[in-house]
Amino acid sequence: MDFKIVKPEKDYNYWEIFLGEKQVGRIEIPHRWGSSGGKRLYLGDTEKEIASIQNQKEALEKLQKFFEENKQEISRYENLIQEVQNGISEVSSAYNKKVLETEYIKLEKEKEKLEQYDLV
Repeated sequence: MDFKIVKPEKDYNYWEIFLGEKQVGRIEIPHRWGSSGGKRLYLGDTEKEIASIQNQKEALEKLQKFFEENKQEISRYENLIQEVQNGISEVSSAYNKKVLETEYIKLEKEKEKLEQYDLV
């Protein structure tokens, strides 16, 4: 992935990370009195913290790893959802069908949550 780090002209408290034209990450630098540094990496322009980092290189590595792992999780949820759908069509008991439908809804919601973080 070809990330680009941009520092806004008037604000020195953060850097933005872009992939093409899309902002996919943000590095915040605390400037509090007594602070020992400790930059933080966030997803896109959200408050979802990915990691504490030391430098830009580490930020890009962790951001790329986050996106790769997120895609793997989405794929895993898609497979689980498919298995539950197959189970729903195969069971005959109304109770078992209801349990599987509840599990299906739960998996769909988790997958949607992960897809919100899939910015690449």
